[in-house]
Amino acid sequence: MSLISTQSEALNDSRHIDSLLVTWQHPLSRKYFLAGVLGRDPSGIYTFSYYPQVSDAPDFRPIPGFDNLEKNYQSRTLFPVFSTRVMSLKRPDRHDWLRSLGLTEEATEFEILGRSLGRRIADTIEVYPEPIVDFARKSIEAEVPIHGLRYHPEGVGYVDSGRLQEGDTVEIRNEPENAHDSRAQAVFTVEGVKLGYIPAPVLDYLSQCTDRKLSASGTVVHVNSALAEQHQKITLNVVWAY
Repeated sequence: MSLISTQSEALNDSRHIDSLLVTWQHPLSRKYFLAGVLGRDPSGIYTFSYYPQVSDAPDFRPIPGFDNLEKNYQSRTLFPVFSTRVMSLKRPDRHDWLRSLGLTEEATEFEILGRSLGRRIADTIEVYPEPIVDFARKSIEAEVPIHGLRYHPEGVGYVDSGRLQEGDTVEIRNEPENAHDSRAQAVFTVEGVKLGYIPAPVLDYLSQCTDRKLSASGTVVHVNSALAEQHQKITLNVVWAY
């Protein structure tokens, strides 16, 4: 499993290991922080480690089962706090649930967690696939949800009307004057309708990969307006070049 705080070679190895970014949302401010990485190595061992910076997140409390912020946790089975976020094979509605996420029965646990965000009601944890860093091509690629859709009524209407389709190109614009985060990257349709933002923890990840200015391009890989969770309605594939 790769950690941003390690050497660059470890980052490059991340493409060979299933891994998910684990994020935490402050219950009051609603701000998201990059908490750690959940991984599975080639031998099938599951791992979890916190990012050192998570201790700077205000009011952060360790994720259940991971009390030590400095420990590299290992297990032969998926840790309970994450395995319980994947619908049981015994559930009769599992097929429909997977289809609503744009997945098939062959989807792995990590694919399901990454697409569903591992969301649970009244929860503060969200997960998505760890970006792939390609030093040869000078690019970083990731599958990410769009945050903040509910704050943009025109965007909600655009999605709910079915106008946004898989394969559509979206524009990603930097917002250096954003009052909440000068690194903010807003997502727009080609018609200029604002849909929301790239999640802040992904920006944390990018800033620890490189300090260079990045240009981004995005494509819609999944959209489902019927999903109750706004964060789950749109999934993008984003490529940042530097």
